[in-house]
Amino acid sequence: MKRLLFLSIIAAIFLQTCGYVEEADYITQNSGPSDFFDESWRYRQPVVIDNSSNPSDLTLYATKLSITSANTDFYSGVEADARSVRFTDSDKDTLLEFWIERFDYSGQVACFWIRVPFIPASSQKTVYIYYGNASSSAAGNGNSTFIFFDDCEDNDVSDWSALDSGGVSSEPDPGPPAGSTSSYSIKKISNSDPNGGYRPIGQTIDTGSAGYIFEGRIHRPDPYGGGASDRLAIENSSYNGYGFNINHTGGSNYIAIEERSGGSGSTLGSSVTFDPAENDWYDFRFVLKPSGLFDFFYSDQGGSESVTDRSDTSVSAFDIVAIRGGYEYFVDDLRIRSYTDPEPSVTTGAQESQ
Repeated sequence: MKRLLFLSIIAAIFLQTCGYVEEADYITQNSGPSDFFDESWRYRQPVVIDNSSNPSDLTLYATKLSITSANTDFYSGVEADARSVRFTDSDKDTLLEFWIERFDYSGQVACFWIRVPFIPASSQKTVYIYYGNASSSAAGNGNSTFIFFDDCEDNDVSDWSALDSGGVSSEPDPGPPAGSTSSYSIKKISNSDPNGGYRPIGQTIDTGSAGYIFEGRIHRPDPYGGGASDRLAIENSSYNGYGFNINHTGGSNYIAIEERSGGSGSTLGSSVTFDPAENDWYDFRFVLKPSGLFDFFYSDQGGSESVTDRSDTSVSAFDIVAIRGGYEYFVDDLRIRSYTDPEPSVTTGAQESQ
């Protein structure tokens, strides 16, 4: 018996010396969270969508997540081209549609749009961003994220139709912003307003019951061929609707919200004196509220301006996006999403590792 006990002790010492541990200890020391949607992804962070100040439920809502250099864990774990970025719902497993508007790895500035199936009123919702899998392929789809989307990356404008004697073409991007992977944009060509081009939204949006945001970016070169205004609109099949006018006439520049009647545009209320940028991209956001109110917001590297609280209830149902105005100018990353007030705030939590 003493000899058997001695051999057992020797065997235990030998196993420990060789690096063997009990099975229970191995599981405790090496297992990470067991609920990653895929074991090939190394990291995730919770994304908290705070809708506490909004009394409305949000359904299929495209929410914006910005990640700055302050999130050092994210930029340490993600690839330089963001190929591994994925989003899941609260269950940490169901993949969500998303689109990358901007990913500047060296500048550590990122902007993602996530289509969230449901965000409860007066509450918070947590989804998850996953990253850290160099073997993955890039993902993200604007068409599945927004109500309407066109970034022209297919280099094809066959889904756009001419308005009167106007038209649009697909052209290489004139110097896309830092962090954008855009190669092509839509160019407004030949003949000024109301001539242009249009594309169906794919569904009818009705501001009688809900609000919408139409946004994207525009580049006005200098010099340009003819017609000083960048004019986009949301209209119906009779070409009635609402839009905006960014006017580049030297010495009398302005921005305005417009009403469209049979394709012809007229300023709604008064315009705002403003000198918009040329030879650079600027962002626009046109808000169609359910109450028949309209807001327009302009921003570029040098500043911002807005036209707000213009009202009209002549038209409430829309099914096309129209590009009108002068020529030549470029548009890109056009999208329509649902409007809510206030919009939820979005923050990331601590990194979790697998």
